[in-house]
Amino acid sequence: MVKDKKAAQNRADVLFSEYIRQRDPVCQKCSSHAPLLHCAHYIGRVNKRLRYDEQNALSLCVKCHLEWSHKNPKEFTEWFKGKYPDRYEYLIKAKNEVVKLDYDVVVSELKEKINGKGK
Repeated sequence: MVKDKKAAQNRADVLFSEYIRQRDPVCQKCSSHAPLLHCAHYIGRVNKRLRYDEQNALSLCVKCHLEWSHKNPKEFTEWFKGKYPDRYEYLIKAKNEVVKLDYDVVVSELKEKINGKGK
């Protein structure tokens, strides 16, 4: 069962990343049209409540993701708060909510969004 849950989580991670990169086709920090964009999370993926919340994710080029947001989290936080104040407030309030994820539902919803059938 654990192996199936991990596989489902990995599938959901891949689809979520694809969806965010599709939604934000350029780096949200530097506006680069880099061929490789990362799906970056403001509040880390360890937070299950926000792991697949699109308000918690944005596309960043490799440089902005690894060399800026990870190495300068304080600067990243200030930038995020300034650029996305409503999202920031929502995330701060939501981060401590407890949720049980059904990965099959998450995968299904992400597939619909990627294919343009979801909101």
